[in-house]
Amino acid sequence: GVDYLKVDSCGEDPPQMTQWDQFSVMRDALNATGRPVYLSVCETAEPPLRKLQRRLRQPGGSVTDAGCGAGVYSPKMWVEDGKDVASLGNSILVEYSNNGNSFAAVKCTIQAQQRLTFDNLTGPGSWNDNDMMTVGCSDSHVNVRWTPCFEPADPLTDVSGRTQFNLFVVQAAPLIMGNDARHMRRSTLETLSNRKAIAVNQDPLGHRGQIVQVLQQGVYAVSYTHLRAHETPEHLVCRLLLEKKKKILQSEVFSSC
Repeated sequence: GVDYLKVDSCGEDPPQMTQWDQFSVMRDALNATGRPVYLSVCETAEPPLRKLQRRLRQPGGSVTDAGCGAGVYSPKMWVEDGKDVASLGNSILVEYSNNGNSFAAVKCTIQAQQRLTFDNLTGPGSWNDNDMMTVGCSDSHVNVRWTPCFEPADPLTDVSGRTQFNLFVVQAAPLIMGNDARHMRRSTLETLSNRKAIAVNQDPLGHRGQIVQVLQQGVYAVSYTHLRAHETPEHLVCRLLLEKKKKILQSEVFSSC
């Protein structure tokens, strides 16, 4: 049987129904079978999302100089319209354009998860989807546009591939391979089969990591760390420092915590 179904709007506006209504029809049909099927929703730029695109790209918008492509795939407009996004499917696409085989795409993933979705949309049964990973795409030659493994000028290396994988892990995003599984180097297999990292991604609480600090001029994550229940980033920093104070700091540093 089928365990996973991705419904992709493929860039076309529906002729008579909204995308929400179309995805709802598929969700209801799957539920009627009585068999658990993971439903992945890939929305596109129908009129509400086009408004979001324009809003984000106006002067002062959050992606004016991001260089992350023209597309915006986001559940934000549905949330702002009062819809229960978690009831629509098991994962909702969150990205700019399509994911790609480059470190620039990895940085765009960080920006998308900051700006195009909400923390409470990640949890058991409903996830923010970063699209397919491109770890290992350079292990075999794929030079076809609109595929995740299309070769850019700066394809992922072993190090940047591990960075992408760990980013997906901490963001509690679905770990979907986009590379050719028949042709993987040992280093790629080691990254994709890291049991300890996968255990973090599969944590039953489903909490996604939070950016603790961001550098200026580029949105680079300094620390992507899982928060405990009801913990703020400020509390997290204090906790991490307190856990190490015997080794690195004097007690007076913690007076503000």
